[in-house]
Amino acid sequence: MTHLSRFASLNKQLLAPHDTINTIIKNADGSHGVFELSFAAPSLSRCEVDRGIVITGTDGWLKVQQTMTHDLIYNVEKLVFRITIKSATRNANGVLGPEKEEVIDEPLRGIELEQASFFAALEGKDDGLGSPLGALKDIAVIEVALTGGGELIDLEKLISQS
Repeated sequence: MTHLSRFASLNKQLLAPHDTINTIIKNADGSHGVFELSFAAPSLSRCEVDRGIVITGTDGWLKVQQTMTHDLIYNVEKLVFRITIKSATRNANGVLGPEKEEVIDEPLRGIELEQASFFAALEGKDDGLGSPLGALKDIAVIEVALTGGGELIDLEKLISQS
């Protein structure tokens, strides 16, 4: 992530000073997307609408969201990460062809993977996850989003000054 523009707001006084952030994030490769985080949905139905992260590129977009799906093996509903990829290829003249869709459901395994990474680090193995610089970048995105009034922020410059 290289740049971020944002707006923070308060929708429910109980959660002051902020309970919602809306951001537009740009990456070094030119892809960009919208990240919204809110703890102040006005109703339960809002929790189900447009939840997730959307990243837009030059030839398509992808969305990552949590959703319920039916497990056919155990005959139960379970929460998964659903990754939806919409893309098209360009012909020799640069014209986009028909759009293709790919949907991938992945089980939620955050804590399991974090623990595996932690125990690997104890054994001296670096899996590239959980680095101090990565944590600093995550914190920078949230901090900048919370203090924003809409202006464009250069994240790389901000992190290099930390």
